[in-house]
Amino acid sequence: MKKILLLTLTILVTNQFLIAQSAWEQRADFPGDGRSAVSSFSFSDYGYVGLGYDGEDFRRSFYAYDPATDI
Repeated sequence: MKKILLLTLTILVTNQFLIAQSAWEQRADFPGDGRSAVSSFSFSDYGYVGLGYDGEDFRRSFYAYDPATDI
């Protein structure tokens, strides 16, 4: 009985996270060139993305995003 209850709770909680992630809203466009193999992280109230490969060269630039100002 405990296993069934645990399984049911796990499915319900997981389902709520999946539903919550389904709506995306586009914000400011990325100002750099398109690239793959980037590094990204967040610190404080900002998101950072940088480095990567643009198909011709490896890039060393980093960009910061401030969600409060959408810049």
